[in-house]
Amino acid sequence: MLIYFSLTLFALVAALYGNFCVFQKQGLIADVLGHSVFPAVIVSVLLTNSKSYFYMMLFSFIFSFLSFSILNYLKKNILLDKDSIMAIVLSGFFGLGTLLMSVLKKNSSNLLSGVSDIFYGNVSAISSGDLRFILFFSLLSLFLYYFLRRYLIFSSFDSTFFRFKFNIFRIVDFIFYFILTFLVTLSINLVGIVLTSGLFIIPCLVSYKFSNNYTQLELLSSSTAVFSCFIGILISSNFNSVPTGPLIVISLGILFFASRLININTVKL
Repeated sequence: MLIYFSLTLFALVAALYGNFCVFQKQGLIADVLGHSVFPAVIVSVLLTNSKSYFYMMLFSFIFSFLSFSILNYLKKNILLDKDSIMAIVLSGFFGLGTLLMSVLKKNSSNLLSGVSDIFYGNVSAISSGDLRFILFFSLLSLFLYYFLRRYLIFSSFDSTFFRFKFNIFRIVDFIFYFILTFLVTLSINLVGIVLTSGLFIIPCLVSYKFSNNYTQLELLSSSTAVFSCFIGILISSNFNSVPTGPLIVISLGILFFASRLININTVKL
């Protein structure tokens, strides 16, 4: 029961924060942060000579925050569009991870088993202690969302007014990306680094068509994420050889294509 409650609540929170990634036109941000986790996990294994979940999370957060800092620096100093910059950072960190993986194969091949779970997620590898940590941080993120929601809506839909009206826009952006970084880090055991963006982005895309306002979008996107996560965990828990991440993303993909087939001309956000 703990696994369903913790991870579905996490999926709900991921969808809520993912909505703002979509409306700020930064759909790739979750992928960038997710791929920066790849070298972090390998570095953690090489330095600690173990597969400790705590150290993996610690290094993952450090690398994710580093990738976000590099992303921000490039946006301010290089005249390229956001997607191009995110693609550069994403491929750079993934290339570093691939290089470190070859080092791990040569020096610590006995620790290689289980590392592949970070690619596609595996709920069976999550301990009860890890689940409680995910539950705690999901509740904390949901609590912070209540206070950030108003400012994030202004920032996403009218950034000029937001900067003019509030002098805390930099603080709000920092807190938002700090939380997003931690959420992406926690998601690696659920959906893996390759499929991270699916959990954050697709629920919003599914729900957009059926929403008249942002509150409806929140309810529909979070429900979509929870339903897909529940289905993925249910199947993966009963068939241990099936990774969790692809099941969740396939469920979301089916819902997305189904939503495209439903013709609703009168509904607009």
